[in-house]
Amino acid sequence: ASDVYKRQIIQDNPIAPPRKANKEIIEHERLHKIEAQLFVVREKLESEGLTEDAILEKLREARKFIEEKLKEENVIDKKESHMAALAKEKQLEKVKNALNIKGDFKPGSAFDFETQQKKQQDRDAEQEEKRKERKSSEGKSKEKRAKARK
Repeated sequence: ASDVYKRQIIQDNPIAPPRKANKEIIEHERLHKIEAQLFVVREKLESEGLTEDAILEKLREARKFIEEKLKEENVIDKKESHMAALAKEKQLEKVKNALNIKGDFKPGSAFDFETQQKKQQDRDAEQEEKRKERKSSEGKSKEKRAKARK
């Protein structure tokens, strides 16, 4: 009786999936980093006494360089919750792929014996259908070969 109780607890209280990363917030943080670095560059250029046009040109070059640098680094800042969540999503996706876990998987579903039986019946029916198709196609190909020999 305790095994049934444990199974029921697992079914009723599955592990909550991690929170999804908000990609808009991640993008905002990335843009904020770029703008903060550009602000420092701008102040330095202004202190050197460059013209506004020269400053804007240098800032365009700096923006391209910084954006490329951030793309190459692809560093995940674990202090930021959304970046940490994104890293966790990628990690779980790798685990799912490694273990061949399908996207429709629900935690605790392995303990739902009725569902498992239904899935097994569906797989068996699908295999039976494929077997019938193979037999019918083999029969047709045998008939064609027989006609070709005549």
